[in-house]
Amino acid sequence: MNNHPRLILVSGWGYPSELLHPLQAALDLHFNVSLLEACESASSSRLIDEIETSEPCLLAGWSMGGMLALEATAASEKVLGLVLISSTMRFFSLLDSSYGIPIANIRAMSAGLRRRPLDTMMGFYELSASPYTVQRRDLEHLAEQALNADTEKLRHGLDYLMQKDLTDSLSLISVPSIVLHGANDLVIPIAAAVELSERLMDSKLRIRDALGHDLPVRDPAWIAAEILTFWKNRVAR
Repeated sequence: MNNHPRLILVSGWGYPSELLHPLQAALDLHFNVSLLEACESASSSRLIDEIETSEPCLLAGWSMGGMLALEATAASEKVLGLVLISSTMRFFSLLDSSYGIPIANIRAMSAGLRRRPLDTMMGFYELSASPYTVQRRDLEHLAEQALNADTEKLRHGLDYLMQKDLTDSLSLISVPSIVLHGANDLVIPIAAAVELSERLMDSKLRIRDALGHDLPVRDPAWIAAEILTFWKNRVAR
């Protein structure tokens, strides 16, 4: 084991952790990286257990993984800094909110996982990739990977996204944080990132132009550079 600081990276809903291997490889030069999948447990308890097993860590989460990271940071004193990638404090929409997915739409997606699982997941990946156009065979491959893992876990993840509002948890987080977001995100729009960063006590917002929700897959080098700069300038100091 080297002397690199510890970093726990949590994937997003529907994205197997192996899709984050290029990002992990870039970060391995500077951190001891552990990868977790958001849908392995649709609660923060497994993540908190992982955090508590060893020395303090930097915690990074993508999309639903970022929501789990918010929960865990509010509950644990072992998180030194928080990186939120294409994430939000609340996935579902409220009447007075400028962003969020209507709960009826999330329920329809859950029903789609039972009736038309391949088409449902392909539609999600296509939306996540926007503004990029992904070939149908690549969408099918991603969908088959996710569905072969465990469809039931995907539905549990959607239940989490329909129910969890972390607005009140933000006041419990005092560690430095950085919010990284794609300017063209159609799953979690930029308005969610702006509000999230403004509500956190010690947070900076960084926007990647011309990319969407699959930001960690599309430009892992940019994410890795932002995480390293954040660590050096705002956490390790």
